[in-house]
Amino acid sequence: MENIEYAMAIISKLIEKTEISEKDNRELIHIYFNNDQIKTIVEIFAEKSNLTLYESPSEDYICIIPKSSRSIYAYNKDDIYRKYKLDQKSYMIFMFYTFCILYIFNDLQEISVKLDKVYEIAEEQINKVKNDLEKENINKKYNWNFKGLVKIWDEMKEISKTSTTEIRGSIYNKKGLLKKTVKILDSEKILEYIEGNIDAIKITEKTHAVLMELSKNQTYLMLKKYFENN
Repeated sequence: MENIEYAMAIISKLIEKTEISEKDNRELIHIYFNNDQIKTIVEIFAEKSNLTLYESPSEDYICIIPKSSRSIYAYNKDDIYRKYKLDQKSYMIFMFYTFCILYIFNDLQEISVKLDKVYEIAEEQINKVKNDLEKENINKKYNWNFKGLVKIWDEMKEISKTSTTEIRGSIYNKKGLLKKTVKILDSEKILEYIEGNIDAIKITEKTHAVLMELSKNQTYLMLKKYFENN
């Protein structure tokens, strides 16, 4: 009975916070990694809930994330629109920025990066897409709407000229939407955002979990392959 109670405590914490670390709850982490019966109960819960249960190699962290799909969040596209107040156009740039950030952490092996650098890399990727669109139908080749991405990007201003505060999270200009994207990812604990003069993002344990799950996501792998080949 005690094992079941501990397993339920771990499951409840994962449902509430999506993650448990040794820093935040040393007792539950220690119990999880040292009691096979409790561990099995938690694993069964994750499997039945269509979740991936990630364990850090150092055995000091666990988290749950949705199994691989078109989104790295536990919501469909319409849910994301509502929760984060995005529309169809801003959603596409939001997902593109998310891809760029994960590309920086995974492929470029950075553990922290300033937002200005993220924006610079996003611009570089957009320019590559533009050049390739002139040469071949990459929409058809990779089964993704690169042309739509470029159109939305070009229509969006870099930064609002009406109010300097809009850069803090507006969906109507590129740098504002980058900041909103970062704040969303921070709220989901997929990265850590350091505001103020530093204005940078850092990798987290959950970043590793997301990247591991995305390694099974065909859309992500296709985009990754495209940008690696350019």
